[in-house]
Amino acid sequence: MFNKTLLSILVVCCVSSLIQGKVIFQDDFESYPIANPYVFAAGEPWTTSSEARDATRTFVTGNMGGTNLWVSNIDGTKISLKPGKVLSQPMTQYRLTFLAACETYRADRLLKVDVEVKVNGVSVDKSQVSDYEGLVAAQVVAGTAARVMAHGDDWQLADSKDDHYFSLEFASGVAGGDIVVEITRVGPEGSGSWFSIDDVTIEELQSVRGPQLVAPEDKAQDVTVTPTFEWSEPSLGTVDSYTLSYCDCNDFVGATVISGLSNLTESYTVVTPLDNFTTYYWKVSTLSSGQTYDSAVWSLTTLPASPVLMVSPESITLAAGETVMLECEALNNPTYTWYRSADYSNATSGDDTTVGTGSTLTFTMAQDKEGFYYCIANNSAGQAVTEPVYVMTARLVLHMQFENSLADSAMGAIGAFSDPNTNPNDRYVADGYFGTAFSFQGDGGHVELPGGDEWAFYPQGITYLYWAKQLENTGNWLSGDQRQRR
Repeated sequence: MFNKTLLSILVVCCVSSLIQGKVIFQDDFESYPIANPYVFAAGEPWTTSSEARDATRTFVTGNMGGTNLWVSNIDGTKISLKPGKVLSQPMTQYRLTFLAACETYRADRLLKVDVEVKVNGVSVDKSQVSDYEGLVAAQVVAGTAARVMAHGDDWQLADSKDDHYFSLEFASGVAGGDIVVEITRVGPEGSGSWFSIDDVTIEELQSVRGPQLVAPEDKAQDVTVTPTFEWSEPSLGTVDSYTLSYCDCNDFVGATVISGLSNLTESYTVVTPLDNFTTYYWKVSTLSSGQTYDSAVWSLTTLPASPVLMVSPESITLAAGETVMLECEALNNPTYTWYRSADYSNATSGDDTTVGTGSTLTFTMAQDKEGFYYCIANNSAGQAVTEPVYVMTARLVLHMQFENSLADSAMGAIGAFSDPNTNPNDRYVADGYFGTAFSFQGDGGHVELPGGDEWAFYPQGITYLYWAKQLENTGNWLSGDQRQRR
């Protein structure tokens, strides 16, 4: 005897960034005509300790991108940037970034890396790169190489190259001079624990005695064509005056220069409008006792001349009689026109109904007001169109009572069913929660609800309410609900 399931259904619709630096050194290890890092040629920027002579896996192509340098599997191996290759300016901030990884299939052979920066032979920064703190021995599977020594949210190199980048910032000191970087492998030795580096970069950030840029933030988008530049005084030294420079080229050739700004002034508003939709670079310099010290260089991109949407309407479901309020806001002084469409995929102003003007559309909710609404913001330079949003009344959209029929009493649609075990003449039974019920005999049966194209995309979701019991005549009716959000 088949188990039977009885069913009754009701469906109701319910109511920030790093300072931009100037790159002064970069090595991605893409082209070295050597077989071992211990024999770097005289003209090449690196030198290594003798342990690196055993690096039989020099320069391999992997998912770090291009080739990377496998230095050694021996503890204490050091690779150093040679003196004279990179020179620093006095009293200037710099940033060192590099990629580091350890390939191992032994949980007891995870590595660390010591990093030291020297200027003119004097150590100015020293730190240690550790294995990802969330890594546990169980995550290193014997016989399976796992590239670790990562930070961030992912220690798997194959998943995230960015998680293997490390950086530190340092200042050059009063005299400046040679920058030497020393990277040392620290940890257990063995063929199952290789140390690798890639993409070593040194950036010049700004003079310690230069001002600090404040706003607009670096790489800001949609900035007004008459921006106000803001900065703060340098952390060291005195200021006689400030000079602001801005230009649509990062070499500042032909830049607009506002000089002689008072040492009490830390902002300037552009008088002559900048060009629309253009990237500008800007910096501020201090004059102190006849010496000039620059800030970092930041960039911004001005907004286009056409409207730029700042606020767009949102889909909403309300009971009939409640007030609907849709809002649209755009930059560049546009006019606003609202439209209603019956079809999301064909929401175009050419064949849709115009329903209002102004940045806010307000009306009283009723079933005949349902539809897709959108706004067009327009000015002489162009237009911006919001995505269509759906406005709908909260109401009963489906009620199947299974009174010897699959008809929906709410909207008049007809459902369908599939049950390979049910006799078509014996699917309605008198043992319903209300009147008759629909009977499934065995597995694999289902009822297809009608009208889904009209209500299944409700913007605030739909709720199905139903009553079911497992066995005819012997089971108990149980109510249930299932909510689906959109």
